[in-house]
Amino acid sequence: MKIVSNSTPLIALSRINEFELLHVIFGSIIVPSAVYKEVVSEGTGRPGVKEVANASWIIKREVQNLLAVSLLQIDLDPGEAEAVVLAKELGADYLLLDEKKARRVARNSEIKIGKKSKWNSIHIPNSLIFLGKPFIVIS
Repeated sequence: MKIVSNSTPLIALSRINEFELLHVIFGSIIVPSAVYKEVVSEGTGRPGVKEVANASWIIKREVQNLLAVSLLQIDLDPGEAEAVVLAKELGADYLLLDEKKARRVARNSEIKIGKKSKWNSIHIPNSLIFLGKPFIVIS
């Protein structure tokens, strides 16, 4: 399964010590360079820095369509724009993000979206994953 992620799910799960849950559920996660930069290079002292930098199952990829990224950056931040474009380029099964504008853009591009809610859960079509110990997957 190909999963592309924006920074928020990585940071949020790191914050509650459930980062490994992404690996358990999805195997590997693909992040665009802008997301990696936001979390690791620019996130010094914040949740997610060590987790993302040290996770062998996080795969950093470069976006090819820089024009599409530039156009999306009119409304989205660089990480969101690259995540949407990369998900489309790779034919990702899901894109993990939470920002409303980014979700709308992804839906318009026919990308399946998994999102983190304020209630410590990740929503993926036909599944609801509650975060905590133990975690629960409802399909």
